[in-house]
Amino acid sequence: MVAAFTPGFTSIAKFEAERGLLRRETASKRYGFLAHFISLTACSWVVESISAIVFSICFYFLSGLARDRYAGCIFILIAFMLLNETLGLIAAIVSPSFALAILIHTPPIFLMFAVAQRGIEGLNVSSL
Repeated sequence: MVAAFTPGFTSIAKFEAERGLLRRETASKRYGFLAHFISLTACSWVVESISAIVFSICFYFLSGLARDRYAGCIFILIAFMLLNETLGLIAAIVSPSFALAILIHTPPIFLMFAVAQRGIEGLNVSSL
């Protein structure tokens, strides 16, 4: 689950480089925050989904989890990563600085991790 934490913080760091561009584009009325948010989210969800699938193939079967419950695990992992990235991007857009975006983003992620952990505990470990 640690790998699922990185997308939100990565999106905050990437947005810092784009903050100036977004301000110029919105000031000139070319597009708004919503269009920027939707385009970044749509582009990143494909990459995040593929990386979650590759990562889960590596860790799931090597850890001895039940093979018939792989679909549930990959669903939880992809959902967590996509939601994490989306919340990170929202935190980056609404906050004026990198540090504040991290502070806004961290508490919901820990709450999501606690909820996701309960779902993963239902995936029984197969006999060794």
